[in-house]
Amino acid sequence: MMTKNKVIIFDFDGTLIDQKAATRSFLCGRERIVPLPQAAYISSSLMRKLASRYRLGIVTGSPDREVIPVMASLNMLYFFDARLIITADDIAAPKKTGKSFVELVNRLYGSRVVFIGDSANDEIGSRIAGVPFIRVRNARGFQEHCEMLSRAIGQAIEILEWNKATLPWNRH
Repeated sequence: MMTKNKVIIFDFDGTLIDQKAATRSFLCGRERIVPLPQAAYISSSLMRKLASRYRLGIVTGSPDREVIPVMASLNMLYFFDARLIITADDIAAPKKTGKSFVELVNRLYGSRVVFIGDSANDEIGSRIAGVPFIRVRNARGFQEHCEMLSRAIGQAIEILEWNKATLPWNRH
């Protein structure tokens, strides 16, 4: 069952997908985006499970033209709430200013939100808006990054599901 007031927001490039692996341009009369097998750091089955329980969004410094086609080609667009995809086309200021995160919080008034990203700018911006931040550190390879993202998602779920009433000393 989806909990509408609990939201996981991801950074796009370097956190959710490997943009360099996700896009390959070739000329065949025009430019085309081709998804590569190891472009997404998260499986569609995990995305489906997350999307069934939480609202999902993206805050990225990349423009729509780099984000939307890649997500569509990787069959990921369906899992995200379109109102919660904030790109450089929506907010021209860098993420470290916090403006894109403040916009997100305004759109999600009253919701519990967690942001998963990979950079200091992600952390600075999310903290300015008061959004808990979980960092996915640079990995040595694809598999290690997938494992780190999976752990970060687990931490996000713990934060979203945390309830003071469930602590042992609060039970009666």
